[in-house]
Amino acid sequence: MKEIIVIPTFYRQVKFYLRLSESMIDLGYDFKFFVYKLSLYLILKKRGANVFFIKKRDVDKDFIIDNKIIKETVEYKSKQMSLLQGEILYRATYSLLEKKVDKKNIYAMFIWNGSTIDQKAASFFAQKYNIKTLYFEIANIPGKIFIDKRGTNAQSEIYSNIKILDEYVFDESIYEKWKSIYLKNKLKSHVIPQKRSVRSDIQIRFLIDLLGSIFITRIGFNKNFMIYKIKQLINNVMYPLKYDSYDYKNKKNIFFPLQVSYDSQIVLNSSIDLLEAFKMVLDYAKKNNYDLVVKPHPQECNYSALVEFFKYKNEFILLNDNTFLLMKYAEEIWTINSTVGLEALIMGKKIKILGKALYKDFKGDYLKKYISSYLLNIDFFDKKDISMEATKNIINRLEDN
Repeated sequence: MKEIIVIPTFYRQVKFYLRLSESMIDLGYDFKFFVYKLSLYLILKKRGANVFFIKKRDVDKDFIIDNKIIKETVEYKSKQMSLLQGEILYRATYSLLEKKVDKKNIYAMFIWNGSTIDQKAASFFAQKYNIKTLYFEIANIPGKIFIDKRGTNAQSEIYSNIKILDEYVFDESIYEKWKSIYLKNKLKSHVIPQKRSVRSDIQIRFLIDLLGSIFITRIGFNKNFMIYKIKQLINNVMYPLKYDSYDYKNKKNIFFPLQVSYDSQIVLNSSIDLLEAFKMVLDYAKKNNYDLVVKPHPQECNYSALVEFFKYKNEFILLNDNTFLLMKYAEEIWTINSTVGLEALIMGKKIKILGKALYKDFKGDYLKKYISSYLLNIDFFDKKDISMEATKNIINRLEDN
């Protein structure tokens, strides 16, 4: 069996990789999981997976890292972990990989996104031993997933060399048919896939991970961050959002969709934050006599995430309507690097990109090739088995390393 090391950080990633492992086992691939969250460890053990539990005691005291590495991670930038906590997780992940991975038999490593501390430690390990690696990410295009051999978003190979898309082909008629159906469905009802999964990613698993962090792994518990989250929940109950009434179909406006403030796209792939971007687009809208329409992200549709924006409440319109309808009737769409930007390109809308976006140089047929051929036909949120054709496409991309 060819061993594949898998580094999932969240529940949905574990569920996806378990589906993938089942489809790849008949082809001679065996998955080994490395996790530091107790809930993930218990799920994997229950499913009979080969899983290793990362703990503080795994740290090799002789292994030292540069603090700069931790400072460029999602957990540190979003204050989920302190510098010391981040160092412990990084060193523990790397040290356990050194102890448990047979470098002679390892075939590949699968890493989700690559922006979290455990994933960065795994990336360093893979680079050190020249291990073939694939990075996975949600594509937010129905039924498709992003896979790249260098990273995701602005860290991906396709971002640094867009001409990779020249190698891919597409069928114009098939793409146009897909686009027609896609826009028709989205204009009727637009539900972010992540929104459907939010409820399943919290509740009891959060408590399990908290207890595991305190009593077993001694990794990842940040009391100050927990206190902040509790205050956030209280504020959300005390100050429910009130949306405006606005005739966006008949008034000239610019649409600015908000992103998740702690997402890697904001904290790692942009030189400006959401508030700074908001001020830029507000200033532009005023100078050009446009109204400014703002929509919160479904995962941060709360008071705490918007409190700073409310200082300008009389200068913008807060809506929670169908994103595609808001884009359809907007004069322009401004974004830092949201998926909404890619969706705006599909609609043929005028767009302003403020951060590092994967699609920033999608010109000519690149958009069509990216959607039709570069993205793989796998539904991250599905519960069905992954097809053999999709599995072989993953292997083919791995073989390109």
